[in-house]
Amino acid sequence: PQQWDDAEDPDTITLPVAVVSTPDTPADATPVVYLEGGPGGDALSLLWLVWGDQWEGIAADRPVVFFIQRGGAGTTVELECEELTEYDLDTLDDPVGTDELTGGSLDVLADCANRLAEEGADFSAYHTVASAHDVDALRQALGFDQWSVVGVSYGTRLGQEVLRLHPGGVARMVLDSVMPTDLDQGSLRRVPETARRSLDLVFAACAADAACSGAYPDLEARFAAVLAELDSEAVETEILHPLSGESYTVNINGDDFLGLVFQSLYFRSGLAAIPEMV
Repeated sequence: PQQWDDAEDPDTITLPVAVVSTPDTPADATPVVYLEGGPGGDALSLLWLVWGDQWEGIAADRPVVFFIQRGGAGTTVELECEELTEYDLDTLDDPVGTDELTGGSLDVLADCANRLAEEGADFSAYHTVASAHDVDALRQALGFDQWSVVGVSYGTRLGQEVLRLHPGGVARMVLDSVMPTDLDQGSLRRVPETARRSLDLVFAACAADAACSGAYPDLEARFAAVLAELDSEAVETEILHPLSGESYTVNINGDDFLGLVFQSLYFRSGLAAIPEMV
């Protein structure tokens, strides 16, 4: 149901689902369900990029269930703003400041919200509690008595809600990069603080490693200098879209550079590249 708390609402939604295993996966193994982050992350279309590193070994031991959360790509009601993607691509080479680009993004998001509402999207049905009910309904539809739940980033908030509402269906749970369900604990407001802590750990690790400190001495000071330089004047460069291979001209200012470094902290390979990036 689109509205879990309204039994008389006839509207239903469909979520794309994949159950992945290998020829060696034991048939009686407790399955794993993956809760993607975001919210709005696509657990399916980019699975091929991370399969070998993240999931192939697990799928050899137990089935892994991937699905798109309500509102995501390929669901009955897609709350996706293609307008924002187009705006981001169109303004990659725009030399204006971050504040102006952010204002433009907010305008585009408002246009998108209006379009979705005109198309009949009921925003009140798209929230963590509803998604938690979806997760348990999916478990029952697939015929599993219990499963192990793995949540990443926003998926950890969803996982906590699943455990609160449907504890009987959860055999065990792994929460990676936890987002509190209580907003008073900080959550998104703590991102700058935790990002700074993560960067400090990178600087300290490089300074303590002979090879890294030899190749990239005074990394923290050099990072600050690069940031200040880009704040004063953006740098134009060419980048390749990682999936399409299309080339784009990009103006990178200090905020862009900081955002790129922040995103690099999400992955070991990206984190290891930060000294060379600086």
